[in-house]
Amino acid sequence: MPGIPTKFVVAEKVLERLLKDDALQARPLKDAANLPFFYLGALGAAFGDLIAARPDVGAGGPNTPYFQVWLPVLSMFAGTPAQAATAATSGVYKDLKQLRDVLNKLDEIVKKAVHGNPAQKDIQKVALIGMQDELKALSAAVTDLQNIIATLRTVRATIASRIFAGGPVPKSPPSKSWQVRDTLHGSHTGRFLREINQLASAGDDPRQKAYALGATIGYATDLCGNPFVNSVVGAPYRNHWWRHRWISNYIDTWVHGYYKLGGGNSVNVPTNGVPNPLYTNWPNVCEANLQKKIELPGLSVDAMFDAIRTNGMVPAVLPSSFVEFWQKAFNTAYGPPDVNSPIANSDNIQSACAMTWLILWIQTSGEAIPCIPGDQIDYPDDCGTRPPWVFVDGSAITGNGTVNAPPAPSRDTDPSVSEVISGIVLGILAVAAWVGGVLVAAVEALIASGAAIADGLTDPDWEELRCYVGWTIAFQHNLTNTLHDVLTWAGLGFPYTLGLTHNDIAFVNTGQVSPLDAALNTARSRGRNNVDPASRWNPTTDPASNWANFPVEAPEKPFEFAYPTPNTWPFHFVDGLQFVPVTAPSPPAPPKQVNPVIAPPGKPPLVRDAAQFVVRQGMLKFPGTIGSFFGNAVDVSLDLILNAKPAEFLDWDLDGDPGIGFPTWQEPSSTSPRTASIPEP
Repeated sequence: MPGIPTKFVVAEKVLERLLKDDALQARPLKDAANLPFFYLGALGAAFGDLIAARPDVGAGGPNTPYFQVWLPVLSMFAGTPAQAATAATSGVYKDLKQLRDVLNKLDEIVKKAVHGNPAQKDIQKVALIGMQDELKALSAAVTDLQNIIATLRTVRATIASRIFAGGPVPKSPPSKSWQVRDTLHGSHTGRFLREINQLASAGDDPRQKAYALGATIGYATDLCGNPFVNSVVGAPYRNHWWRHRWISNYIDTWVHGYYKLGGGNSVNVPTNGVPNPLYTNWPNVCEANLQKKIELPGLSVDAMFDAIRTNGMVPAVLPSSFVEFWQKAFNTAYGPPDVNSPIANSDNIQSACAMTWLILWIQTSGEAIPCIPGDQIDYPDDCGTRPPWVFVDGSAITGNGTVNAPPAPSRDTDPSVSEVISGIVLGILAVAAWVGGVLVAAVEALIASGAAIADGLTDPDWEELRCYVGWTIAFQHNLTNTLHDVLTWAGLGFPYTLGLTHNDIAFVNTGQVSPLDAALNTARSRGRNNVDPASRWNPTTDPASNWANFPVEAPEKPFEFAYPTPNTWPFHFVDGLQFVPVTAPSPPAPPKQVNPVIAPPGKPPLVRDAAQFVVRQGMLKFPGTIGSFFGNAVDVSLDLILNAKPAEFLDWDLDGDPGIGFPTWQEPSSTSPRTASIPEP
């Protein structure tokens, strides 16, 4: 499914058009206080990903599969209390922040001394002596980081097991016993959106009107974008749920970077070539601060991490009237939930909002994990090829005699855990352990230098300190990048745009995409394919699975087409506008519309054509017959917002499952083909 960054891009473009035309529907959005509700609505059915996501319930409760995968990672960032066999940890965020703040302060002192006059050196010496307590306190922080790094392999195995055990339940009626996420994507989708819009229109709360506007955009983005994602994945979310999320992160990275640079007006991405500007010049999602778009008073990192650390309740920041509005729409559309099903109650809705904010903060703030790609790390000049605490063979020895040797180059897989989080992660974890050990040695060297100065034994060797600090900061960035890579390969974070690049020489000469996770494999549609959709992923029969490989599972018959047009980039489903290159000195040409809204003569657009909806229900028994688009998400959103009547919100399957443009359907069985809509009231 299109991820949150993509949905926010579509929402921004739709909002821009509505405000430009001074559309009546957009007037609540002129008040900035209503914008968080607009973007919360733009999450669309993905709001159900975290209903429920409650730390107070814990790993054994009815939390969603998505949150169950996130929970050990959130605990790693928040810190953990002491237990019988393990010491307490302060958490990755607190440790890294302390390390970053102290190093940045020290770096500023050293730079002023190196580049200042003699008087400045005396001033900065005093400042350096004043930092002794802060430097000494770093020992505890880096030791804590070491302890956390030591648990990463266990965290990886926990994530893997929860991916195996998670995912949507098979499609079978009634949907109210599914996870909320799957209900919102695959059942009564138009009815729920209709209820949201009608309740908002009947009231006078601008926050609800803003949410309804965003929810319409989220519906359209899923409808137009999920077939594209399915094409890249080779299967719908139902069958390859976590690979679907992993692929979506790459598509989100592509979409965010492309549109922040101007989209089809200024970025040229040839079908089989290298973009201009290059991917390395595209903005990264990890510094986008997307959490601010849904930020409400009462949300804070400390409060959220306290809740995770203590298994407590998250802050309830949504107005009670909004929660009641959302619940009323949900219960009207789907009926009262079964007693054993995930319940869209007040606490769960509040937690979905708060946890979405926290996960976006981890992924996109640059605070939890600094957003500094490897090619942008600033190593100190004129300081040699390595710092003095790292030996020729790459090893480092800390004060307690621990030898931290560099990892072996091999990235063998772990036979005890299927490669659901690719074996590449094992190599990353080895690097993390080594870099963490080198950081211990680096901090020890800084503390020793500072202590000698404080004792009056020596004046600072400012050049040596400059190198020490520079190398320590570089190793800090290397450590944070290994954590960034772990989250990326686990499907919990976004790759750098650097990760979208491919070896163009190898591609031109052999047609092979290298590395496998380059955008040519992870952000480009595959077109018509008679093996779509692949059947449910089976880690037992495919234990060497790598997220970047196309599924090996047999097709689920009858096959369907996920996305008819091959080798298209995500702009095709976002706004359908493709860059038109021109030869200088000609002025820039306007982008070309390659995926307009589908509207047959004399009929409404396909997205709200009730007659076509019925026709397509009947065509489920004829595989490969549906190959037309709804159009692009921006224009479909605008049509639904400006032209649709409530009854024209139709119950399309927003997962694009099993193919383009089908309404809700029931899984085939030995006695029933895939032809009937789910019999729900």
